[in-house]
Amino acid sequence: MKNILVIYYTQSGQLLEIARALTKPLAECPEICLRLVEVEPVTSYPFPWPFFRFFDALPESVLMEAPAMKPLSLYENGPYDLILLCYTVWFLSPSLPITGFLKSPDASILKGVPVITVVNARDKWVTAQEQVKRWIDDHGGRLVGHIAVIPDTPALAGLVTTLRWLWAGKKKGFWKFPNAGVPKRQIDGLERFGALIRDGLMDGRIAKGLPVLEGYDPAKMDRDLVRQERVGYRVFRFWARVIRSCGRQGDWKRIPILALFVIILGTLIFLSFPIGMVLKFIIDPLRKGLRKN
Repeated sequence: MKNILVIYYTQSGQLLEIARALTKPLAECPEICLRLVEVEPVTSYPFPWPFFRFFDALPESVLMEAPAMKPLSLYENGPYDLILLCYTVWFLSPSLPITGFLKSPDASILKGVPVITVVNARDKWVTAQEQVKRWIDDHGGRLVGHIAVIPDTPALAGLVTTLRWLWAGKKKGFWKFPNAGVPKRQIDGLERFGALIRDGLMDGRIAKGLPVLEGYDPAKMDRDLVRQERVGYRVFRFWARVIRSCGRQGDWKRIPILALFVIILGTLIFLSFPIGMVLKFIIDPLRKGLRKN
C-alpha cells in the first residue's frame, strides 16, 4: 500500500477542485491510500476579500512573514511515499497560509519524502515556486515534479474576471468575459498528470527521484512573463517594506500608504496593457523571422 498526502489551502474552493481532479486516478487505485489535509491559519482570510483587506496582505505575503497556524495531525497515516503540496500565489509570493505551514514545525513531514508541487495562479508563479522549492529543500524534502495550473484565458479578461471574483464573489462570466478561474475542461484534464504520478509511484520511479511528468508540459513558462514578474517582484518588495514600516497587518496607519500604492499599481496596469500589446505586435514577427533564419 502506497500512502499519499495532499496538503493545500484554498479560499475560493478552486484549488480543492484542482487537487481532486489531479488525484482522481490515485484515489481510484486500490493500492493507494490518499489523504487530503487543508492547512488552517489561526486568523482566517475571507472570500470574497474586502478591497483594502486584500491589499493589506501584500507586505506580509511578499516579506513572507508567517501567520500563526493551527497545528495539524499529519503523521496519522504516515510514513508517506509522496506529498502533493498545492498552493496559490498572492502578490507573486506563496499564499500566507502555505508560508505559515512551510515555516511551522508541521513542515518536518516533508523530510526525506518525494514532493510534487501544484501551483494555481493567473499567469505568474515562478518567484513563488522558487521560494517554495527552497523551503522544501530546507526541510529535507525531495522535489520530483511541478505542475502549474494557469487559466488559458486572455490576460486582460483573466485580470478583470479574477478581481471581480476575488472582491465581489462573482465567478460567472458577464458581457463577453468568460467565467473567472480555471475552466472546467482544464481542471478535468489534470487527470492525465494524476495517471502519470500513479504509474510513477507504483513502478518505483518517484521513490528513485526519476521524472514522471517530463515531456508532458506540466508547467508552461513564458519568458516574457518571467521577466515582467522579476521586475514586478522587486517593485512589490519595495512597497512591502514601506507599508510594513507603517505598522502590522490591520493597522489603520497603513491605509494612506496602501491607498497610494493601489493608485500607482492601478495606473501601471492600465498603461501596461496597451504598451504590451503594441510591443507584442512589433516583436513577435521579428522573432518568427529570426527562427526561420
